[in-house]
Amino acid sequence: MASAKDQFGETSGKPIRCRAAVARKPGEPLVIEEVIVAPPKSGEVRIKIICTSLCFSDVTFWKLKDPPAFYPRILGHESVGVVETVGEGVDGFAEGDVVIPVFVSECAECADCKSNKSNLCSTYPFKVSPWMHDGSSRFTDLNGETIYHFLSVSSFTEYTVVHVANITRVDRTVPPDRVCLLSCGVSTGVGAAWRSANVEAGSTVAIFGLGSIGLAVAEGSRLCGARRIIGIDVNPDKFEIAKSFGVTDFVDSSNVGDKSVSQIINEMTGGGADYCFECVGKAFLVEEAFACCRKGWGKTIVVGVDKPGARISFSSSEVLHLGKTIQGSLFGGLKPKSDIPILIKRYIDKELELDKFVTHESSDEEQGGEKKKKKKGLKKEKSSGEKEEGTGATEKYDDIPVPEPDRKKGLLDKIKEKLPSGKTTDEVAVPPQKPEIVDCGATVVGKEKKGLLNKIKQIIPGYNARSADENGKEACN
Repeated sequence: MASAKDQFGETSGKPIRCRAAVARKPGEPLVIEEVIVAPPKSGEVRIKIICTSLCFSDVTFWKLKDPPAFYPRILGHESVGVVETVGEGVDGFAEGDVVIPVFVSECAECADCKSNKSNLCSTYPFKVSPWMHDGSSRFTDLNGETIYHFLSVSSFTEYTVVHVANITRVDRTVPPDRVCLLSCGVSTGVGAAWRSANVEAGSTVAIFGLGSIGLAVAEGSRLCGARRIIGIDVNPDKFEIAKSFGVTDFVDSSNVGDKSVSQIINEMTGGGADYCFECVGKAFLVEEAFACCRKGWGKTIVVGVDKPGARISFSSSEVLHLGKTIQGSLFGGLKPKSDIPILIKRYIDKELELDKFVTHESSDEEQGGEKKKKKKGLKKEKSSGEKEEGTGATEKYDDIPVPEPDRKKGLLDKIKEKLPSGKTTDEVAVPPQKPEIVDCGATVVGKEKKGLLNKIKQIIPGYNARSADENGKEACN
Protein backbone atom coordinates (compact mmCIF):
# COMPACT_ATOMS: atom_id res chain seq x y z
CA MET A 1 0.00 0.00 0.00
CA ALA A 2 1.40 3.41 -0.97
CA SER A 3 2.43 5.69 1.89
CA ALA A 4 0.69 9.01 2.49
CA LYS A 5 3.83 10.75 1.29
CA ASP A 6 3.79 8.78 -1.96
CA GLN A 7 0.07 9.38 -2.49
CA PHE A 8 -0.08 13.08 -1.67
CA GLY A 9 3.52 14.33 -1.99
CA GLU A 10 2.81 16.40 -5.09
CA THR A 11 -0.29 18.12 -3.74
CA SER A 12 0.34 18.41 0.01
CA GLY A 13 0.17 22.02 1.15
CA LYS A 14 -0.71 23.38 -2.31
CA PRO A 15 -4.01 24.41 -3.93
CA ILE A 16 -5.66 21.43 -5.64
CA ARG A 17 -7.78 21.42 -8.78
CA CYS A 18 -10.36 18.65 -8.58
CA ARG A 19 -13.97 17.88 -9.41
CA ALA A 20 -17.03 18.59 -7.30
CA ALA A 21 -20.81 18.38 -7.62
CA VAL A 22 -21.79 22.03 -7.16
CA ALA A 23 -25.28 23.30 -6.35
CA ARG A 24 -25.51 26.45 -8.46
CA LYS A 25 -29.22 27.20 -8.10
CA PRO A 26 -31.95 25.92 -5.75
CA GLY A 27 -33.52 22.66 -6.88
CA GLU A 28 -31.54 22.49 -10.13
CA PRO A 29 -29.26 19.57 -11.07
CA LEU A 30 -25.84 19.65 -9.46
CA VAL A 31 -23.12 20.75 -11.87
CA ILE A 32 -20.02 18.57 -12.16
CA GLU A 33 -17.17 21.02 -12.51
CA GLU A 34 -13.56 21.60 -11.58
CA VAL A 35 -12.96 23.64 -8.45
CA ILE A 36 -9.91 24.91 -6.59
CA VAL A 37 -9.51 23.64 -3.03
CA ALA A 38 -7.12 25.79 -1.00
CA PRO A 39 -4.67 24.29 1.47
CA PRO A 40 -5.88 24.07 5.06
CA LYS A 41 -5.29 26.99 7.41
CA SER A 42 -4.26 26.72 11.04
CA GLY A 43 -6.24 24.04 12.88
CA GLU A 44 -7.57 22.49 9.67
CA VAL A 45 -6.89 19.47 7.46
CA ARG A 46 -7.60 18.79 3.80
CA ILE A 47 -9.28 15.45 3.20
CA LYS A 48 -9.63 13.23 0.16
CA ILE A 49 -13.20 11.92 0.25
CA ILE A 50 -13.35 8.17 -0.35
CA CYS A 51 -17.02 7.58 0.44
CA THR A 52 -20.02 9.85 0.85
CA SER A 53 -23.75 9.38 1.27
CA LEU A 54 -26.86 11.38 0.55
CA CYS A 55 -28.72 12.63 3.61
CA PHE A 56 -32.18 14.17 3.51
CA SER A 57 -30.74 17.41 4.92
CA ASP A 58 -28.72 17.74 1.71
CA VAL A 59 -31.95 17.52 -0.27
CA THR A 60 -33.69 20.01 2.03
CA PHE A 61 -30.97 22.64 1.63
CA TRP A 62 -30.62 21.92 -2.09
CA LYS A 63 -34.25 23.05 -2.47
CA LEU A 64 -34.10 26.16 -0.26
CA LYS A 65 -34.21 29.51 -2.03
CA ASP A 66 -33.50 31.83 0.91
CA PRO A 67 -30.91 31.88 3.73
CA PRO A 68 -29.64 29.71 5.28
CA ALA A 69 -29.38 28.65 1.62
CA PHE A 70 -26.37 30.04 -0.28
CA TYR A 71 -25.25 29.39 -3.86
CA PRO A 72 -23.01 28.20 -5.36
CA ARG A 73 -22.46 25.57 -2.68
CA ILE A 74 -20.91 22.14 -2.25
CA LEU A 75 -23.38 20.05 -0.27
CA GLY A 76 -22.80 16.72 1.47
CA HIS A 77 -21.91 16.06 5.09
CA GLU A 78 -22.01 12.27 5.60
CA SER A 79 -18.67 10.83 4.58
CA VAL A 80 -15.29 9.29 5.33
CA GLY A 81 -11.93 10.30 3.90
CA VAL A 82 -8.13 10.31 4.15
CA VAL A 83 -6.13 13.26 5.46
CA GLU A 84 -4.07 14.65 2.57
CA THR A 85 -2.62 17.83 4.12
CA VAL A 86 -2.32 18.91 7.76
CA GLY A 87 -2.49 22.63 8.57
CA GLU A 88 -0.38 24.50 11.10
CA GLY A 89 -1.00 23.88 14.78
CA VAL A 90 -2.73 20.54 14.25
CA ASP A 91 -1.89 17.87 16.80
CA GLY A 92 -3.08 14.28 16.82
CA PHE A 93 -3.63 13.93 13.06
CA ALA A 94 -1.24 13.05 10.25
CA GLU A 95 -1.35 12.62 6.49
CA GLY A 96 -2.87 9.25 5.66
CA ASP A 97 -5.18 9.10 8.70
CA VAL A 98 -8.69 7.82 7.92
CA VAL A 99 -11.22 10.24 9.40
CA ILE A 100 -14.94 10.87 9.65
CA PRO A 101 -15.99 14.52 9.22
CA VAL A 102 -18.92 15.45 11.48
CA PHE A 103 -21.08 18.58 11.39
CA VAL A 104 -21.02 18.82 15.21
CA SER A 105 -17.75 20.11 16.65
CA GLU A 106 -15.83 18.83 19.66
CA CYS A 107 -12.89 21.02 20.71
CA ALA A 108 -12.36 19.00 23.94
CA GLU A 109 -11.47 22.22 25.80
CA CYS A 110 -14.62 24.31 26.37
CA ALA A 111 -16.98 23.80 29.32
CA ASP A 112 -19.54 22.03 27.15
CA CYS A 113 -17.05 19.61 25.62
CA LYS A 114 -15.67 18.78 29.06
CA SER A 115 -19.16 18.16 30.46
CA ASN A 116 -20.99 14.88 30.02
CA LYS A 117 -24.26 16.82 29.85
CA SER A 118 -23.81 18.35 26.39
CA ASN A 119 -22.40 17.71 22.93
CA LEU A 120 -22.76 21.35 21.84
CA CYS A 121 -19.29 22.87 21.60
CA SER A 122 -19.06 26.53 22.66
CA THR A 123 -15.76 27.24 20.92
CA TYR A 124 -17.10 26.16 17.52
CA PRO A 125 -20.90 26.23 17.96
CA PHE A 126 -23.13 24.45 15.45
CA LYS A 127 -24.67 26.72 12.85
CA VAL A 128 -25.80 26.32 9.27
CA SER A 129 -23.08 28.60 7.98
CA PRO A 130 -21.73 28.91 4.43
CA TRP A 131 -18.22 29.37 5.83
CA MET A 132 -15.43 27.64 7.65
CA HIS A 133 -15.19 28.49 11.35
CA ASP A 134 -13.01 31.54 10.57
CA GLY A 135 -15.67 33.03 8.29
CA SER A 136 -14.00 32.25 4.96
CA SER A 137 -14.18 29.59 2.23
CA ARG A 138 -11.59 27.14 0.92
CA PHE A 139 -13.44 26.62 -2.38
CA THR A 140 -13.38 28.72 -5.54
CA ASP A 141 -14.40 27.93 -9.10
CA LEU A 142 -12.10 28.41 -12.10
CA ASN A 143 -13.25 32.02 -12.44
CA GLY A 144 -12.22 32.78 -8.86
CA GLU A 145 -15.80 32.94 -7.57
CA THR A 146 -16.28 31.78 -3.97
CA ILE A 147 -18.11 28.48 -3.49
CA TYR A 148 -19.80 28.09 -0.12
CA HIS A 149 -19.36 25.31 2.43
CA PHE A 150 -22.10 23.19 3.99
CA LEU A 151 -22.32 22.11 7.65
CA SER A 152 -18.54 22.39 8.09
CA VAL A 153 -18.02 19.35 5.83
CA SER A 154 -18.98 19.68 2.09
CA SER A 155 -18.36 16.09 0.97
CA PHE A 156 -19.71 16.14 -2.62
CA THR A 157 -16.20 16.82 -3.85
CA GLU A 158 -13.01 14.86 -4.29
CA TYR A 159 -11.22 17.04 -1.73
CA THR A 160 -12.53 19.20 1.11
CA VAL A 161 -11.12 21.17 4.04
CA VAL A 162 -12.43 20.54 7.56
CA HIS A 163 -11.47 21.89 10.98
CA VAL A 164 -9.93 19.33 13.34
CA ALA A 165 -12.77 19.95 15.81
CA ASN A 166 -15.03 18.36 13.19
CA ILE A 167 -13.10 15.17 12.43
CA THR A 168 -12.69 11.86 14.24
CA ARG A 169 -9.98 9.34 13.42
CA VAL A 170 -11.24 5.82 12.69
CA ASP A 171 -9.74 2.38 12.28
CA ARG A 172 -8.78 2.00 8.60
CA THR A 173 -9.79 -1.69 8.70
CA VAL A 174 -13.48 -0.80 9.06
CA PRO A 175 -15.25 -0.70 5.66
CA PRO A 176 -15.67 2.94 4.57
CA ASP A 177 -19.14 2.30 3.15
CA ARG A 178 -20.24 1.30 6.67
CA VAL A 179 -18.34 3.71 8.90
CA CYS A 180 -19.53 6.51 6.59
CA LEU A 181 -23.03 6.03 8.01
CA LEU A 182 -21.78 7.10 11.44
CA SER A 183 -20.98 10.57 10.12
CA CYS A 184 -24.63 11.60 10.51
CA GLY A 185 -27.70 9.38 10.10
CA VAL A 186 -27.07 6.20 12.08
CA SER A 187 -25.19 8.01 14.84
CA THR A 188 -28.00 10.54 15.15
CA GLY A 189 -30.69 7.88 15.58
CA VAL A 190 -28.77 5.47 17.76
CA GLY A 191 -27.44 8.36 19.86
CA ALA A 192 -30.93 9.80 20.32
CA ALA A 193 -31.98 6.58 22.07
CA TRP A 194 -28.66 5.91 23.82
CA ARG A 195 -27.42 9.36 24.87
CA SER A 196 -30.29 11.86 24.58
CA ALA A 197 -33.16 9.75 25.91
CA ASN A 198 -31.10 7.19 27.86
CA VAL A 199 -33.71 4.56 27.06
CA GLU A 200 -34.05 2.10 29.93
CA ALA A 201 -34.24 -1.67 29.62
CA GLY A 202 -37.84 -2.91 29.63
CA SER A 203 -39.29 0.42 28.50
CA THR A 204 -41.75 1.28 25.73
CA VAL A 205 -40.67 3.43 22.79
CA ALA A 206 -42.75 5.10 20.06
CA ILE A 207 -41.00 6.27 16.88
CA PHE A 208 -42.68 8.72 14.48
CA GLY A 209 -41.19 8.10 11.02
CA LEU A 210 -39.40 4.92 9.97
CA GLY A 211 -36.85 6.46 7.67
CA SER A 212 -33.14 5.89 8.23
CA ILE A 213 -33.18 8.02 11.38
CA GLY A 214 -36.26 6.30 12.78
CA LEU A 215 -34.77 2.88 12.06
CA ALA A 216 -31.55 3.98 13.76
CA VAL A 217 -33.57 5.06 16.80
CA ALA A 218 -35.13 1.58 16.80
CA GLU A 219 -31.66 0.03 16.57
CA GLY A 220 -30.47 2.18 19.47
CA SER A 221 -33.56 1.34 21.53
CA ARG A 222 -33.00 -2.37 20.85
CA LEU A 223 -29.40 -2.07 22.04
CA CYS A 224 -30.64 -0.31 25.19
CA GLY A 225 -33.01 -3.20 25.92
CA ALA A 226 -36.40 -1.62 25.18
CA ARG A 227 -39.19 -4.15 25.61
CA ARG A 228 -41.64 -2.66 23.12
CA ILE A 229 -40.83 -0.48 20.11
CA ILE A 230 -43.79 1.00 18.21
CA GLY A 231 -43.16 2.34 14.72
CA ILE A 232 -45.50 4.94 13.21
CA ASP A 233 -45.43 5.66 9.48
CA VAL A 234 -47.71 6.34 6.51
CA ASN A 235 -46.21 3.40 4.61
CA PRO A 236 -47.25 -0.03 5.97
CA ASP A 237 -44.63 -1.74 3.79
CA LYS A 238 -41.98 -0.41 6.17
CA PHE A 239 -43.10 -2.65 9.02
CA GLU A 240 -41.41 -5.76 7.66
CA ILE A 241 -38.13 -3.87 7.25
CA ALA A 242 -38.49 -2.26 10.68
CA LYS A 243 -38.87 -5.63 12.41
CA SER A 244 -35.21 -6.39 11.77
CA PHE A 245 -34.32 -3.20 13.65
CA GLY A 246 -36.32 -4.24 16.71
CA VAL A 247 -39.73 -2.68 15.97
CA THR A 248 -42.41 -4.85 17.60
CA ASP A 249 -45.61 -2.97 16.67
CA PHE A 250 -46.67 -0.80 13.76
CA VAL A 251 -49.26 1.96 13.38
CA ASP A 252 -50.28 3.06 9.89
CA SER A 253 -50.86 6.76 10.54
CA SER A 254 -52.79 7.11 7.27
CA ASN A 255 -55.39 4.61 8.43
CA VAL A 256 -56.46 5.44 12.01
CA GLY A 257 -60.05 6.47 11.33
CA ASP A 258 -61.44 9.26 13.50
CA LYS A 259 -58.75 8.91 16.13
CA SER A 260 -55.45 10.72 16.28
CA VAL A 261 -52.20 8.77 16.29
CA SER A 262 -51.54 9.90 19.87
CA GLN A 263 -54.88 8.42 20.96
CA ILE A 264 -53.97 5.10 19.33
CA ILE A 265 -50.57 5.03 21.07
CA ASN A 266 -52.09 5.95 24.44
CA GLU A 267 -54.58 3.10 24.09
CA MET A 268 -51.92 0.60 23.00
CA THR A 269 -49.64 1.48 25.91
CA GLY A 270 -52.16 2.09 28.67
CA GLY A 271 -51.32 5.75 29.11
CA GLY A 272 -48.44 6.58 26.78
CA ALA A 273 -44.96 5.47 25.79
CA ASP A 274 -41.99 6.06 28.05
CA TYR A 275 -40.04 7.58 25.16
CA CYS A 276 -41.38 9.16 21.97
CA PHE A 277 -39.11 10.15 19.07
CA GLU A 278 -40.09 12.51 16.25
CA CYS A 279 -37.90 11.57 13.28
CA VAL A 280 -39.63 13.21 10.33
CA GLY A 281 -39.19 16.94 10.91
CA LYS A 282 -42.80 18.11 11.23
CA ALA A 283 -43.99 20.36 14.04
CA PHE A 284 -47.43 18.71 14.24
CA LEU A 285 -45.77 15.31 14.75
CA VAL A 286 -43.74 16.69 17.66
CA GLU A 287 -47.04 17.74 19.22
CA GLU A 288 -48.51 14.29 18.58
CA ALA A 289 -45.44 12.62 20.10
CA PHE A 290 -45.67 14.83 23.19
CA ALA A 291 -49.36 13.98 23.51
CA CYS A 292 -48.64 10.24 23.73
CA CYS A 293 -45.63 10.14 26.02
CA ARG A 294 -46.31 8.97 29.54
CA LYS A 295 -47.39 11.54 32.14
CA GLY A 296 -44.97 11.99 35.01
CA TRP A 297 -41.85 10.63 33.31
CA GLY A 298 -42.43 10.51 29.55
CA LYS A 299 -39.76 12.00 27.29
CA THR A 300 -40.29 13.37 23.78
CA ILE A 301 -37.08 13.58 21.76
CA VAL A 302 -37.05 15.84 18.68
CA VAL A 303 -34.69 14.41 16.05
CA GLY A 304 -36.18 15.35 12.66
CA VAL A 305 -35.21 18.60 10.93
CA ASP A 306 -38.18 20.85 10.14
CA LYS A 307 -38.15 23.77 7.71
CA PRO A 308 -36.61 27.01 9.05
CA GLY A 309 -39.01 29.02 11.18
CA ALA A 310 -41.37 26.12 12.01
CA ARG A 311 -42.99 26.45 15.45
CA ILE A 312 -44.38 24.00 18.03
CA SER A 313 -47.40 24.78 20.23
CA PHE A 314 -48.20 23.40 23.69
CA SER A 315 -50.52 24.67 26.38
CA SER A 316 -48.60 25.75 29.48
CA SER A 317 -50.98 23.78 31.67
CA GLU A 318 -50.20 20.60 29.73
CA VAL A 319 -46.50 21.07 30.38
CA LEU A 320 -47.00 21.98 34.04
CA HIS A 321 -49.63 19.45 35.05
CA LEU A 322 -48.38 16.37 33.22
CA GLY A 323 -44.69 16.51 34.13
CA LYS A 324 -43.47 15.48 30.68
CA THR A 325 -40.12 16.37 29.13
CA ILE A 326 -39.36 17.52 25.59
CA GLN A 327 -35.78 17.59 24.38
CA GLY A 328 -33.90 18.34 21.19
CA SER A 329 -31.26 15.88 20.00
CA LEU A 330 -28.59 17.25 17.66
CA PHE A 331 -26.40 14.42 16.33
CA GLY A 332 -28.12 12.18 18.87
CA GLY A 333 -26.42 13.97 21.76
CA LEU A 334 -23.15 12.23 20.80
CA LYS A 335 -19.69 13.67 21.29
CA PRO A 336 -18.07 12.72 17.96
CA LYS A 337 -14.51 12.06 19.15
CA SER A 338 -15.66 10.16 22.22
CA ASP A 339 -18.74 8.27 21.10
CA ILE A 340 -18.13 7.37 17.44
CA PRO A 341 -15.23 5.05 18.40
CA ILE A 342 -17.62 3.32 20.82
CA LEU A 343 -20.15 2.79 18.03
CA ILE A 344 -17.43 1.48 15.72
CA LYS A 345 -16.36 -1.03 18.38
CA ARG A 346 -19.97 -2.14 18.83
CA TYR A 347 -20.14 -2.65 15.06
CA ILE A 348 -16.91 -4.68 15.07
CA ASP A 349 -18.29 -6.70 18.00
CA LYS A 350 -21.44 -7.37 15.91
CA GLU A 351 -23.73 -5.57 18.35
CA LEU A 352 -24.54 -2.51 16.22
CA GLU A 353 -25.80 -3.90 12.91
CA LEU A 354 -24.74 -1.27 10.38
CA ASP A 355 -25.03 -3.70 7.48
CA LYS A 356 -28.82 -3.58 7.75
CA PHE A 357 -28.80 0.07 6.68
CA VAL A 358 -27.38 -0.85 3.26
CA THR A 359 -29.68 -3.31 1.54
CA HIS A 360 -28.42 -3.76 -2.02
CA GLU A 361 -25.38 -3.21 -4.17
CA SER A 362 -24.93 -2.38 -7.82
CA SER A 363 -21.84 -1.84 -9.91
CA ASP A 364 -21.19 1.23 -12.00
CA GLU A 365 -21.70 -0.88 -15.12
CA GLU A 366 -25.15 -1.92 -13.89
CA GLN A 367 -25.99 1.74 -13.30
CA GLY A 368 -25.11 2.61 -16.89
CA GLY A 369 -28.50 1.81 -18.38
CA GLU A 370 -30.26 3.79 -15.72
CA LYS A 371 -27.98 6.74 -16.27
CA LYS A 372 -28.79 6.72 -19.96
CA LYS A 373 -32.49 6.58 -19.28
CA LYS A 374 -32.23 9.47 -16.85
CA LYS A 375 -29.86 11.46 -19.00
CA LYS A 376 -32.53 13.95 -19.92
CA GLY A 377 -32.82 14.97 -16.28
CA LEU A 378 -29.07 15.07 -15.70
CA LYS A 379 -27.80 18.34 -17.00
CA LYS A 380 -24.13 17.94 -17.88
CA GLU A 381 -22.83 21.47 -17.88
CA LYS A 382 -19.46 22.91 -18.57
CA SER A 383 -17.80 24.71 -15.67
CA SER A 384 -18.20 28.45 -15.97
CA GLY A 385 -14.42 28.61 -16.07
CA GLU A 386 -13.78 25.65 -18.37
CA LYS A 387 -11.22 26.41 -21.00
CA GLU A 388 -12.53 26.98 -24.51
CA GLU A 389 -10.39 26.35 -27.56
CA GLY A 390 -8.37 29.43 -28.41
CA THR A 391 -8.88 31.09 -25.00
CA GLY A 392 -6.85 31.29 -21.82
CA ALA A 393 -9.71 30.90 -19.36
CA THR A 394 -7.80 28.59 -17.04
CA GLU A 395 -4.22 29.67 -17.71
CA LYS A 396 -3.81 31.12 -14.21
CA TYR A 397 -4.50 27.63 -12.80
CA ASP A 398 -1.99 25.79 -14.97
CA ASP A 399 0.49 25.58 -12.09
CA ILE A 400 -2.06 24.13 -9.63
CA PRO A 401 -1.46 20.39 -9.30
CA VAL A 402 -4.04 17.82 -10.21
CA PRO A 403 -3.56 14.57 -8.24
CA GLU A 404 -1.93 11.95 -10.45
CA PRO A 405 -4.19 9.11 -11.63
CA ASP A 406 -2.96 5.75 -10.38
CA ARG A 407 -5.31 3.36 -12.15
CA LYS A 408 -4.80 1.22 -15.22
CA LYS A 409 -5.19 2.65 -18.69
CA GLY A 410 -8.39 0.70 -19.33
CA LEU A 411 -10.10 2.34 -16.39
CA LEU A 412 -8.86 5.80 -17.35
CA ASP A 413 -10.26 5.31 -20.82
CA LYS A 414 -13.56 4.29 -19.28
CA ILE A 415 -13.58 7.38 -17.07
CA LYS A 416 -12.83 9.59 -20.05
CA GLU A 417 -15.95 8.31 -21.77
CA LYS A 418 -18.02 9.49 -18.80
CA LEU A 419 -16.56 12.98 -18.61
CA PRO A 420 -18.34 16.15 -19.75
CA SER A 421 -17.33 17.27 -23.22
CA GLY A 422 -13.92 18.85 -23.39
CA LYS A 423 -12.43 17.25 -20.28
CA THR A 424 -9.48 14.86 -20.34
CA THR A 425 -8.31 12.28 -17.88
CA ASP A 426 -5.32 14.50 -17.14
CA GLU A 427 -7.72 16.99 -15.56
CA VAL A 428 -9.33 14.46 -13.23
CA ALA A 429 -8.14 13.29 -9.84
CA VAL A 430 -8.70 9.53 -9.79
CA PRO A 431 -9.19 8.38 -6.20
CA PRO A 432 -6.23 6.34 -4.92
CA GLN A 433 -8.65 4.32 -2.80
CA LYS A 434 -11.79 2.66 -4.01
CA PRO A 435 -14.53 5.28 -3.57
CA GLU A 436 -18.18 4.50 -3.01
CA ILE A 437 -21.48 6.25 -2.54
CA VAL A 438 -23.96 5.14 0.07
CA ASP A 439 -27.53 6.36 -0.18
CA CYS A 440 -28.79 5.81 3.34
CA GLY A 441 -30.98 8.66 4.39
CA ALA A 442 -33.02 10.33 1.71
CA THR A 443 -36.55 9.89 0.59
CA VAL A 444 -36.80 11.83 -2.61
CA VAL A 445 -39.36 11.10 -5.23
CA GLY A 446 -38.28 9.46 -8.47
CA LYS A 447 -36.09 11.55 -10.76
CA GLU A 448 -35.27 14.06 -8.06
CA LYS A 449 -33.36 11.54 -5.98
CA LYS A 450 -31.87 9.62 -8.87
CA GLY A 451 -30.63 12.85 -10.39
CA LEU A 452 -28.79 13.86 -7.23
CA LEU A 453 -27.23 10.44 -6.75
CA ASN A 454 -26.08 10.12 -10.34
CA LYS A 455 -24.61 13.61 -10.25
CA ILE A 456 -22.58 12.71 -7.18
CA LYS A 457 -21.54 9.41 -8.78
CA GLN A 458 -20.04 11.31 -11.70
CA ILE A 459 -17.25 12.70 -9.54
CA ILE A 460 -16.12 9.22 -8.45
CA PRO A 461 -16.80 7.09 -11.55
CA GLY A 462 -15.95 3.49 -12.30
CA TYR A 463 -16.65 1.89 -8.95
CA ASN A 464 -19.40 0.29 -6.92
CA ALA A 465 -22.33 2.30 -5.66
CA ARG A 466 -24.45 1.14 -2.75
CA SER A 467 -27.89 2.31 -1.76
CA ALA A 468 -30.35 1.64 1.00
CA ASP A 469 -33.84 0.28 0.37
CA GLU A 470 -36.20 3.13 -0.43
CA ASN A 471 -38.92 1.65 1.76
CA GLY A 472 -36.67 2.05 4.75
CA LYS A 473 -36.17 5.79 4.54
CA GLU A 474 -38.15 8.90 5.25
CA ALA A 475 -36.33 11.55 7.25
CA CYS A 476 -32.77 12.30 8.16
CA ASN A 477 -31.25 14.81 10.47
